[in-house]
Amino acid sequence: MIPRLVHKHEKKIYRLFEMLPGLFVWGFILSPLWLGAFAPTLIIFYITFLTVFWAFMAIKHSIGGIIGYKRYKKELGMDWMQECKNLNFDELPEKATLPKNLADVRHFVLIPTYNEPKKLLEETLSAILNQTFPTKQILLIFTMEQRSSERLEKEIREILSDKIGSFENVLFFVHPEGIPGEAKGVAGANRTWGAQNAVEYLRKNNLNIRNYIFTTFDSDSILNEQFLARLTHLYLTCDKRDNKFYSTALHLFNNNIWEVPTLMRIEANSVTLASLSDWVVTESAYKETFSCYSASLQTLIDADYWNTQLSADDTVFYWRAFIVRNGDMEYRERSLEPRERIDNKLGLGNLPIEPIENNTLSICDRKE
Repeated sequence: MIPRLVHKHEKKIYRLFEMLPGLFVWGFILSPLWLGAFAPTLIIFYITFLTVFWAFMAIKHSIGGIIGYKRYKKELGMDWMQECKNLNFDELPEKATLPKNLADVRHFVLIPTYNEPKKLLEETLSAILNQTFPTKQILLIFTMEQRSSERLEKEIREILSDKIGSFENVLFFVHPEGIPGEAKGVAGANRTWGAQNAVEYLRKNNLNIRNYIFTTFDSDSILNEQFLARLTHLYLTCDKRDNKFYSTALHLFNNNIWEVPTLMRIEANSVTLASLSDWVVTESAYKETFSCYSASLQTLIDADYWNTQLSADDTVFYWRAFIVRNGDMEYRERSLEPRERIDNKLGLGNLPIEPIENNTLSICDRKE
């Protein structure tokens, strides 16, 4: 009976469940009006509770922001590449997943592209070239949507120029349109195509997958110069490396902060302040994911990459890894943040936030 009813009205039921979160939120916001008419005493207690609750949260996150800022400045002041060199590999945990030495550590950096302008790519690539971690140990992978692939590859090669040889290798993969079972234009499909082909490249060349740390971020992200060095140190000093999900603790959006409307600047700075406090006061089990994240390359393979029908690739990847590890997946934060652009996603409030536990790796995001 119920299955037949659901099948008959599938679209209406689907739409109802889509509306429920919004209905609950608006019902909650407007509750002083409609609830006050039926239960005025109850609404008094309700408003009193909200007043106390938000006062507590304001104090909590103010303290968290202060502590987080001090932690952030402390980590920025450290030389993380030197810290990596100081590590004694004989004393590091879990030898089965540990590279033999620092020279064997490799970074598998996957950057999906769609139709980005050359100037934006110049900033992103400049930040990668300026890493304190040796670029000769970085495998740089670009996975490009078919419609703009020729222009993008040409411009990337022009930007890197003679420096393209400073990497372990730079790989380009063109994600074709119209693959059966894939949703059109979703990031998960593009990332999956590039990662699968890059892993196949490693296997064909008999390269040790265990030595590679996987990282992906949007093409408009600008890495802090110590980003990969801090990630390397965190990865090497962790146990159960295949059960860790690494993400940035702090998110900056100051690449093009003065090029966007005031309301978007306010929201962007609010995200930065919230992530700074969240790094301190929120347990790692309750963190949100963000567009820059890392894991062992083996974990990416075991999780079977991304869902090619969904656009929220960061959260989906975490849960795929969580399931394949039977629930034994720990969220770790690094403090060096990437800077990112502010774009229309932020204005619509669709920007997810992801931190990495006890580290400061940062990226900067631009806004457009």
